[in-house]
Amino acid sequence: MKPKIQRTFLLLLPLVLAGCGGGNSSSAASSSEASSSQAPSSSSVAPSSSSQAPSSSSAPSSSSSESSQSSSVAPEPTTVEKTVNAYRLYNFENDYLDPDVSDPKYQLGPVSLRFKKGEELVPYISLENMAGLYSRFFKDPSTTKSSVSKDNGKFTWKVTVAEKEVFASTIDAQNKTFTYQGSLEGLMKPKQDYTTYSVFLRTKYESKTTKTSTSHPVLVSYADTGLDVAVDGDATYFPFSMLHTFYHELAERDFFYNYVSIYEYTTFEQLNTANVTDGDNVYTPLSQMGDYIGEHYKQADASGKPLMPEYARKYHRSEFALTMNHYYGLRSTWGVTSMMDYYKSFGLYDAFVSEDSAVRGAAYAKAIFMLGDSHSGRFPIGSNPWVEDNGNAHVPGASSDVKVVERSLLDQGLKAQREAFLKANGFDDLKSAIIYSEDGKTAYVGFDEFGMNKKAKKSDGTPKPDSELTSDSYFYFALKLKEIKEHRTTVGSEQVKVERVLIDDSLNGGGIVMVMGRLLALLSKDNRSAITAVHELTGDLTTTTYQVDTNNDGVYDTQDVYGNDFKFYILTSPVSFSCGNAFPMLAQHYGIAKIIGQKSGGGECVVGENYLSSGTGYAHSSLEHVMIPGEEGKFEHTEDGVQPDKRLNYNLFYNMTEMCKAMDSLNA
Repeated sequence: MKPKIQRTFLLLLPLVLAGCGGGNSSSAASSSEASSSQAPSSSSVAPSSSSQAPSSSSAPSSSSSESSQSSSVAPEPTTVEKTVNAYRLYNFENDYLDPDVSDPKYQLGPVSLRFKKGEELVPYISLENMAGLYSRFFKDPSTTKSSVSKDNGKFTWKVTVAEKEVFASTIDAQNKTFTYQGSLEGLMKPKQDYTTYSVFLRTKYESKTTKTSTSHPVLVSYADTGLDVAVDGDATYFPFSMLHTFYHELAERDFFYNYVSIYEYTTFEQLNTANVTDGDNVYTPLSQMGDYIGEHYKQADASGKPLMPEYARKYHRSEFALTMNHYYGLRSTWGVTSMMDYYKSFGLYDAFVSEDSAVRGAAYAKAIFMLGDSHSGRFPIGSNPWVEDNGNAHVPGASSDVKVVERSLLDQGLKAQREAFLKANGFDDLKSAIIYSEDGKTAYVGFDEFGMNKKAKKSDGTPKPDSELTSDSYFYFALKLKEIKEHRTTVGSEQVKVERVLIDDSLNGGGIVMVMGRLLALLSKDNRSAITAVHELTGDLTTTTYQVDTNNDGVYDTQDVYGNDFKFYILTSPVSFSCGNAFPMLAQHYGIAKIIGQKSGGGECVVGENYLSSGTGYAHSSLEHVMIPGEEGKFEHTEDGVQPDKRLNYNLFYNMTEMCKAMDSLNA
């Protein structure tokens, strides 16, 4: 769970590195510290080619006096084959941008696509080729095998390890459904060297996924989206982006086709920021896409932009329908049966396929921002290649949801109020501040995000000192709490030590869930925290527990935590969102801390990412819900936020005397 303008990080383990939420479900428990990673290998890329199956001509008929010879006419192909090259936009060494595609480490090999005749902008692919693309990333191809079978219009992809089936998915092309069981987790090569990430230093985690009374088989129907297969003779091909939507989180790989090549990315912004070098040419994947559009589509729409063909506009609407109808996590929470019917009620459904790019862009902008959940939004990467407007000129209210506007205004006001508080106490910024009460018994410290450090090791492979890792909120608090524990305030003739710590979470917009798990363990009494999530697609429950080794003695015990040294309190507001909401919620539930302030801002879902094939990326609340566990099969939703133990008026925020009074009242 993160603010909409931030990207989710790679899903490594359930509830580990997600953007303040969970990862893919796993059928077995896993327990681990950081393990070594291996760089993905790549095959060389064959030259790009484009071919079309030749049509057959009829043999000349024989005369009646000659011996009869039969001839048959082969059916005219309905699709055109095109082989394109696939590249990655990052490398294993955690360097993300500016790939030289002549370097083998960026090459993923050729991929065969199909296109309906006259529809060159919509790629189709066989399940065999899509499975083959993902199979290129198997960590151990000698024991991990992939196979695709067809039976009465049902297409099944199976993955086995040492001849034991671990994953199987089936697409029923007749009934237009997708289902799967098992997991691909742990089978793929890592994208980067995650052992350099600070979240894996001196941390133990254990993840376990279990069935509950609400568990159910996965079943996604795409019958209501407008998406369909392309059939050519005996072959069946699926829309590329449809298969990507089905599999990209399961296989932990993201691909985008830009009309020229396929690019693997880790965050959608890379498509607009990665400077690809190809001989003498330098371009981003989206600028290359724009060049293709400019060269092939000269006709302008009503806004003076390239006129997108109608079939492409309808295809993009269908892509959006698949994501929002079946992968938008708050649809069922809000009691919406069909997101497309919901959008029809606002007149957006037809606007999605308007010839005018400005109308289309405004419709998509409103469709996403009107949800008001602050996890959903378009990625701020500028206009996409079709130059679809991001604004609301044609559809009022595209980005003016009342709840979002109120939160933004409150954020601005509280920031100004807190800045004055910090300056009055001699600090220029929150990160440098520790503020003590007059009696020396209370310490104030705060943070605005759950951040981490991706390069936490020196060049020799040894960890950097903790003082250089404070961009990771766990290390930041470990150092702060150590300093607070050693602090003494002289009151008369006495040296007073701190008894309680107030953590300012009031402007925290979220971040990385593993950081939150480690921080909760740091504040606990027993060096253990737990984060629970329910996956709506399966109903399965995933719980991840965390332990930390703060003093770096190799032992994960109570000497590493501060719950026995201080009483903890957390200051919250409606701006406390996503992980900023889950943190006080879980701390309150497990008795780690009490809350003062105002009700937090909610945001219980992991952030999902997807795109339209036109080049528009967007984030949305996904099907993974971080919740408070209850009795079997029952969970407490937190989308609406968590109530404080003691309400504090906004004008009393950042007033040490008044905040201390609020904490005192909880102990009266």
